[in-house]
Formats: sequence, structure tokens, C-alpha cells
Amino acid sequence: MRKGVTVHTRRLKIIAHTIPAVCLLLALSSCGVRGKHMPLETYRAPDDPGVLATSEDPVSTSGIERNYLIGLRDVIEVDVAEHTEFSGNFKVAEDGTVEIPTLYKRVRVSSLNTGQAAARIRDLLDKLVVGHPQVRVKVLVSRSRYYFMLGAVGREGKYFMGLEDVTVRDAMLSARLWGAGAKKDKVYIITPDERDRVSYVVADGESILMGGLRDNVVLRPGDIVYVPTTLYFKINCVIDEILFQAERAREMDDDVTYGRQVGRDGYGRLEDATSP
Repeated sequence: MRKGVTVHTRRLKIIAHTIPAVCLLLALSSCGVRGKHMPLETYRAPDDPGVLATSEDPVSTSGIERNYLIGLRDVIEVDVAEHTEFSGNFKVAEDGTVEIPTLYKRVRVSSLNTGQAAARIRDLLDKLVVGHPQVRVKVLVSRSRYYFMLGAVGREGKYFMGLEDVTVRDAMLSARLWGAGAKKDKVYIITPDERDRVSYVVADGESILMGGLRDNVVLRPGDIVYVPTTLYFKINCVIDEILFQAERAREMDDDVTYGRQVGRDGYGRLEDATSP
């Protein structure tokens, strides 16, 4: 009779742990990315480089730097020909400015390309330097452009983009590809918005890694690349949790039974009974 009660109690405990696990499974299977689902064909419209490239800076710069906009916490090199007192490496402050040495004046360079930043510094020096100063600006370290890798990837976290564009394939390789249970054909590229108007596209990660260029879109600074897990993996996780809780309940029952025996027969008698 006592054994039947113990088995019944154990079943009740298993059921008690199973119900929230099943509820969790239903919640996982129904959750998704919120926001406006955009088609891949229209999501990455190419930026017009015309405005960024119209610099009168006589010093030539690479195409990458002409299209790169200097951001907060970037490190730039300012080289004023024949004037080392105005030259140096500077970190862009939180207000978007750098301080020119000797002058102790700040120049706003954020949201400008290197040619535009050089022109702004040159305008400041024009009244102080004899002749027309030759100014060159170069981005040494990019810390303002980054993206996030989340979900079933090899390594989650924040990744810096550097000067060049980063594609979804680049991002997945940097994150060591897939994590456990990754749903490889559903990779979400989410673009946050200050007004909570989130938009996203869904790309086929397997196709991208096999050379499919259609889904290999270019990430924007601040984008989130999220790889969900498969429903099969979620079910396995829930089943593992149920089995773990069931084993835990069994161990608790064994501990209670042992405690009752100790209370009834005494610890010494149990030791004598188990000794050879």
C-alpha cells in the first residue's frame, strides 16, 4: 500500500513539473520577432555616395574612407603638412568633437567623412597658418559602427564593423557559425528604431554560406542578427527538463524514505544491515 502511495506521489510530482514545461514549449513555439517584415529586395537600397564624395580636399583618400562617416569614439589621425604642432591622433569625444593641439579649440567631425573633416579643420587653420594648409584626416580605429549576434550562434555578443561593410555571411563567420539547434534557414536581420518602429528581413543562412548572394545583405550599424532554434530542439530541451525534474523528484523520495528508516530503526542498525 505504501509503495502504491509513493508511486502515485511521484507521478503527481512529474505532472506538476510537466505542466509548466509544456506551457513553456507552447510559448516558445509561438514567439517570434516583432516589427515590420521587409522584403529582401527593398531592404538594402544602396546609399547615394555622391554627397559623401564631394570633397575639395586635394589629398586623395580611398573609396572606403570617402563613404565612411566618422562616429563617436573613433580614433582619427590628423596630419597638417609642415605643422606637426597641429597634427596627431585623436579620439572623437562623446559630443562628436576633437581638440586641435596648441589651439585648444574643438572641431566637430562626427557624421563627416574624412575629406569633409579635413576641410573643416583646414578652415579653422586658414587664419593662423601662412599659405593654404594641407590637411589629411585618416580613420585609424572605428569604434562607432557595430552590430550584435544573438541566438543560436557560436559566440553571441557585440561586434565592431570597422571601416568596410559587413555582410550577413561575414557576421556569421565572425560568430563561429551555428550554435546548438540553430534554425539555419531563418536568420533574422533586425534594424532597431528610436521610435520603436523595428523592421527586419529573414535570410536563408544555409544558402548564404553555400554562395547564395541574394540573401547576403549588408548590415547597418546597430543591426541585430538573430538565429532562432528549431522547434525540435525546443521540444528536446523541454523533455530534458521534464526528465531532470522527474529524476530530482525520485531522488527526493529516496531521501525521504531513507530518513524515515533512520528515524524508525536508527542509523547504527542500518549500517549493520548494509555491512558484509
